[in-house]
Amino acid sequence: MLLQCDTQKVLDNGNAGGAHCGAEIAGWPCARVEIADKPVLAARVLRWRSIPSRYVFVDAQADGEEWQLCFAVSQLSATALVDGALLRFTGTEEAARTRRGLRAWQCDRLVELTLCVPCDAAEAGGPAPPAPSEAALCKWFVRGACSTASCPFRHQFANEHEEATVRATRERWAAQRRAHEDAADPFAGGGGGGGGGGGDGDGDGGGGGGGKKRSHAKRHAEFASWLLQIFGTEALRGGAGVLDVAGGGGDLAFELQCRNGVRTTLLEPREVRLDSRQRRWLRKQGEGGLGPYRHIRDLLDERFEESDEGARLLREAACVVGLHADEATEPIVDAALKYGRPFAVVPCCVFPRLFPQRRLASGGAVRTTAALCDYLLQKAPGLEAGFLPVAGRNKVIFRRAAAPPQPERTLAAPAVAYIPQSVSRAELRHAVQEHTGGKDGE
Repeated sequence: MLLQCDTQKVLDNGNAGGAHCGAEIAGWPCARVEIADKPVLAARVLRWRSIPSRYVFVDAQADGEEWQLCFAVSQLSATALVDGALLRFTGTEEAARTRRGLRAWQCDRLVELTLCVPCDAAEAGGPAPPAPSEAALCKWFVRGACSTASCPFRHQFANEHEEATVRATRERWAAQRRAHEDAADPFAGGGGGGGGGGGDGDGDGGGGGGGKKRSHAKRHAEFASWLLQIFGTEALRGGAGVLDVAGGGGDLAFELQCRNGVRTTLLEPREVRLDSRQRRWLRKQGEGGLGPYRHIRDLLDERFEESDEGARLLREAACVVGLHADEATEPIVDAALKYGRPFAVVPCCVFPRLFPQRRLASGGAVRTTAALCDYLLQKAPGLEAGFLPVAGRNKVIFRRAAAPPQPERTLAAPAVAYIPQSVSRAELRHAVQEHTGGKDGE
């Protein structure tokens, strides 16, 4: 509930004004005047966001509906706004509404900014403060469903245009998902039969479908479960265990080692730390488990391959894996083929500019994830394809068993020396720690 106030701070024509009470503002001369043949409009601030040094976007209530206003930062600063502030401005309405179905205004002049609620909004000549039911439309509701019990955002449409816009957006998203789905995916469309086999092999690919896809956030747990099903727990526990390449935050390594007892080494150049949930899990396990996974801060390249530790891991790994490993996806396959190890990768991003030399058997360039999967499958006979029951890129390229090494094979490398900026910072920090005995900056 908005409370009454005794004074208001007013910005008049872009300049700081004095203090005025609600009664005085009722006769404010700019309330119903025209400036440069444009009417002065009034709206009550609901929320705002900005593009630094460029624009401020304000969602505001006016004429019983929600508007979206766009100001240049020279006209209005985001730091000057407060909830419920009254804006008077001139501007031009856009021809099309926003994707949320709001009327959009390109504002060319801020006439007045009242930074607090007048004693009587009706007397002030502006719209009344927004009711709680006029909150912004919930983004999770737009995407399909909201699971938050006390969600403060709106779960119903304000008008027919907003409803039509959201429905069109949902249909567009569904069409995009269908366009990226593999025809052999047993989980496409939330279910379906089939074994999910493909590639040059006839494997089952990890299950018989018929189930709804889980959220993208469950990909690490689902991939770990898939690995245990396809390769077997005892097989993965053999040798040097699983080598997880480009494993990001270590979630897959945690699922394998800490939750399933499969010794795992994470090869990731960035600094990785267990989160609070993972630390609690390890504390509850006590000394009975394997403890946290091992982390080697390095890249899968020739330098790692030539190191004693790298060569040992590649020779003795029970399985080499990569989940959405980006640039490291093809090197994982090459390393597994070179050292004769089982492997499983879930390709995602393609990076065609970094790997322009990739060509399909047909001669076509590799520019899509589907083409990348086909390209990896053609690297050697006996490779298979399967699918994970998760949203997003879920196709797995894998080899079930060890095979004769191919020592003549080389690991794929980008056409240009490319290391992400975050990796560069991590390597620099790691080098400083090694040089100083683990103390930064000394």
